[in-house]
Amino acid sequence: VRFDLIQRTPSTLAAHRLIRWAGQLSDPERLAEAAPEEAAIAIEALDRLVDVLFERYFRLGRDISDRAELAASAEEAGLNVEAAAAFLASGEGREEVLAEDRAAKEAGVTAAPTFIVDNRYVAPGAQPTELWLTVIDEVSGAAPGAGEPTSSVGAKTLH
Repeated sequence: VRFDLIQRTPSTLAAHRLIRWAGQLSDPERLAEAAPEEAAIAIEALDRLVDVLFERYFRLGRDISDRAELAASAEEAGLNVEAAAAFLASGEGREEVLAEDRAAKEAGVTAAPTFIVDNRYVAPGAQPTELWLTVIDEVSGAAPGAGEPTSSVGAKTLH
């Protein structure tokens, strides 16, 4: 990570929209009708897009809120640059990404990474091994107090 190259913290809404769009291109229902080569390319492009965005932001200090930067990222990942640019110019996917963000916050996601385990535990950030061993015991029913899962919204946040 090259924090010295990152001049500002950009909004990642457009980047998340682009990732969501690329994910729709690799949707299993869509790919079931595609040629095997096309399916493999779509799945690889989605993974590559995420890698490219991380590389451009964290290692090169690029502005991943900029449409041209995002379109170039899509092209580098193997996606159609014109289709990506047209998608980014539209408002498509905006409300869905915002709804996903709200749902994550309601579920207790406050950091990256955040782990939600069995809809009962929310573990933000890095956690010690001992905490994970306790969670595994409780989820598997081996620990006292192991109960029925609740929704993520009511999950216990671990620290």
